[in-house]
Amino acid sequence: MNSTIYFNNGRLRNNNTSSAHNNKRFKSKQKARNQLLTSGILFFAGLILIIIISGTIFSNGNVSGSSAEPIKTYKSLVVERGDTLWDIAKSNANLDYYTIESYIKEVKSINGIKGYNIFPCDKLILPVLKNTEYYSIIR
Repeated sequence: MNSTIYFNNGRLRNNNTSSAHNNKRFKSKQKARNQLLTSGILFFAGLILIIIISGTIFSNGNVSGSSAEPIKTYKSLVVERGDTLWDIAKSNANLDYYTIESYIKEVKSINGIKGYNIFPCDKLILPVLKNTEYYSIIR
């Protein structure tokens, strides 16, 4: 297609397209770009929101890596001849949450024991930590 350029009132003008038509096409393209940009921003904002929500749901709000907070209960034990705090801790402490030393320290605190001496027929109260994830599967 031939396009001829000529002067009209001292300005260059292309007879193939008018400036009003060009301006309308420019605005139409600009509107389409703005709509695309807006929909892209909304898409990524929605994607980020979905990631945050699913992370919250599946992590159970616990970021540290353990699956759930344990439930602490207590049980009583009657000391038998030959029992030591160390032996009692080894057989009763949940080692996922305690070291033997920290369990002994808590048992001593609960029962008001100053040293490490316990005697047959003493009644001790022992902390018991239960993993809530295990119990939610069994129920």
